[in-house]
Amino acid sequence: MWFWEDGVLEIYHLRQQGNALHYEKVSTTEEVKGIDLDLLLRYINMVNHVDAIKTFQLALQK
Repeated sequence: MWFWEDGVLEIYHLRQQGNALHYEKVSTTEEVKGIDLDLLLRYINMVNHVDAIKTFQLALQK
């Protein structure tokens, strides 16, 4: 589960301990392996979302 609030991205993973499930805050994503969260955060606040997506895609190609 990913939350974006007040310029902060928080990632939580559902974990199992015995019979109980709980969410644990993590610093990297296990769901999308290989994603550069620092790179994503550089573009996530851009006002123009189309420009943000294009710029992020170009950065990934480098």
